[in-house]
Amino acid sequence: QNQRIYIARGNAVAARGNNEVRADTLIAHYREKAAAKPDAKTEGGLPATVSGEGSGSTEIFRVEAVGNVILKHEASTVTGERAVYDIDQGIAVITGKNLKLTTATDVVTARDSLEWYDGKQVAVARGDAVATRSPKTIKADILTAYMHKAAQPPTKQPLAKAAPRAGAAAASPAPRPPAASGAGPGTARGGVGG
Repeated sequence: QNQRIYIARGNAVAARGNNEVRADTLIAHYREKAAAKPDAKTEGGLPATVSGEGSGSTEIFRVEAVGNVILKHEASTVTGERAVYDIDQGIAVITGKNLKLTTATDVVTARDSLEWYDGKQVAVARGDAVATRSPKTIKADILTAYMHKAAQPPTKQPLAKAAPRAGAAAASPAPRPPAASGAGPGTARGGVGG
């Protein structure tokens, strides 16, 4: 309690929204959550609020993962030996052996570290970085992968059936718009960054 941490050992899991961290050991750093409380002053007949401490509730702002680390975010997975995830900034840094980012179509590996920037949907691989989308491969000291979600395919709509008017040709269904081009969810486009 004095250090303001929770420690989970043995197949530990932490999840928030679309993000999940799994490891042998998780160390979650927490802080007191600021809460709005009424102030004596009023504005326009409504009580004004100020943020204050002492609410008793807490929030986790940083997670350290040690041993067999797996980070999942929507359609991508990152593995390594150790990770530090700064929730406030939406940045995860994964280190250790066998660093790998996997999506539906791509694999990115690195020797030194893999960094994930949640807000920008960007991954940075450092040290003998390799990005592979079969049959193509890109190698660099530092490689930046930009993720994007593919457009959803058009939904199939039932064809309306109507009896043709006398003397008119039967109506044919309207042509469908072409499917949006682009790769699948979590696709990485590799480029050398610095």
